[in-house]
Amino acid sequence: MMTAPTVHVHGKERRQHPRVAVGLPVRIRTDRAAAPGRFTAINVSSGGLLINPAVPSNAGSACWVCIDGFDETLAARIISHRSQGTGIAFEDVRLGEQLAVWMVERAIRSP
Repeated sequence: MMTAPTVHVHGKERRQHPRVAVGLPVRIRTDRAAAPGRFTAINVSSGGLLINPAVPSNAGSACWVCIDGFDETLAARIISHRSQGTGIAFEDVRLGEQLAVWMVERAIRSP
């Protein structure tokens, strides 16, 4: 039987999914924008992305992640804005895991 990962609170690590630095281009579409904006994925996990620059939308807003070469568009939610950029959580963690593996492999192959 598998158990859920431990989440630490009170100033310690709270992330459920390990992050990997990727530095790859992504497009994010929000309900506020007619066309997707272009961003850089700073890091990725099966749970989401940290992108820069910040997405001009409120925390809690729905968005869609599009990446050239990856077949699926991922439904996501903006979870936070911070100095490094915007944190985005994928709605489907299984699809997020597929994207994370794909992005890490692509980042390793990039010059």
